[in-house]
Amino acid sequence: KKLSVEKLRKLLPYVPTDGELQMVRDYVKSGGNINDLSKVEQFFVKMMDMVGIRERVSLWIFKSEFPSILESVQRRITMVSQVMEALRESAKLRAVLYTVLVIGNYLNDGSSRGNAFGFLMEPTLDLLDGTKSSDKRSTLMVSVVETLERSNADSLTWVDDLEILERVYKIKTNGILNDLDAIKRDMSSIGKYLKTQRRTMTKMASDWAREGTAVSVAQIASHIRTLSKSGPQALFNGCETYAGLKVGMGLPSSVKPGFAKQLEVSSAEEETENVFGKVMIIFHKKQNSKVTEVENFFQKTQQECKKLATYFGFEEGKKWEEMLVVFYLFREQFQKAVREMQMRRQKEQRKQSQMEKKNMLEAKLANQPRKEEVMKTMHVDLDDKVNGKPTSEDANAKRASETSKASAMYAAFQKEKQGKAAHKKIFEV
Repeated sequence: KKLSVEKLRKLLPYVPTDGELQMVRDYVKSGGNINDLSKVEQFFVKMMDMVGIRERVSLWIFKSEFPSILESVQRRITMVSQVMEALRESAKLRAVLYTVLVIGNYLNDGSSRGNAFGFLMEPTLDLLDGTKSSDKRSTLMVSVVETLERSNADSLTWVDDLEILERVYKIKTNGILNDLDAIKRDMSSIGKYLKTQRRTMTKMASDWAREGTAVSVAQIASHIRTLSKSGPQALFNGCETYAGLKVGMGLPSSVKPGFAKQLEVSSAEEETENVFGKVMIIFHKKQNSKVTEVENFFQKTQQECKKLATYFGFEEGKKWEEMLVVFYLFREQFQKAVREMQMRRQKEQRKQSQMEKKNMLEAKLANQPRKEEVMKTMHVDLDDKVNGKPTSEDANAKRASETSKASAMYAAFQKEKQGKAAHKKIFEV
């Protein structure tokens, strides 16, 4: 709890090697003064009683990161399995591919490629986007989309149902294999470490048993502390091997109290040292089965990949990322064709709207009266005006102007005055 993974990673480069620890042990054993050592060497002295400290730190880092590592591997495998099942079960995708087959048979009618019962995914899907119309303005993919819109518009939404392709097609088979191998390698290292510690402790206990009562109380207590560093199980096996199943057998009664006292003094230290071995034994036993489950899941997903390759007409031996990238690109091309079709429809709608407005304007202008009709309503004969022949209205006006010239001029003046006043009012408004 006190040492996080980040702290352990920073500590690992400074952990002494076995050779460095052995040099410090020899120095202390020969009676060297610890105070004469440098700070680094004094740090080594503090760690010299720890068995396999570098390996223990590395294994503890792995144990701390194991849940997230295994969860990442399992999540990626699950996503691949889900997208393969979605591809196989999608009725909308089958309708799209059936339409592609029908259009392909229509275009190849009369040739050796006509009346086909199926097609290979990769070359066919490449042709859909690469085949242009005669005017170079459209593609065969757009024609497929337009056909689907008329016959089965609901199938166009298959791209929404398979949105997961965007996240899954980049997941590599080798990436998951490498992660699984690394996990199994580290789990094997834990197993080897625990096995080595059990073998070492058993050998030491056997040597101890052969020596019998010649072993001093100090040696007994020191050996028990050493056993405790490898966990409770190793401690139990070692003590059982030595003691003939009875505590204190063969020991003089005079030394038993001292032995018990020394054990009480070191009990707190031994309890701390027991933690690593105990935790790693439980971890290895429990998590090793989970690694096996994930590995079996991975193998099952690979079998599903083979079935999917056969179902969609891919070549044998294709990895899932090689198949999924084909469907991902097909989905991208299909969405592009849908957008092109929608843009074309919008353009046609705008053009149709403009044409309707133009027709409405022409109809409105056609319903307006002509100039000749307006002049007739005003009793004006344009033909007579053009030919220079005076009309009856002109004659009446002439007679009126001759008899009442002054009044006509005054009426014109009043009319002009009223027009200017009206224009000024409109301008002000």
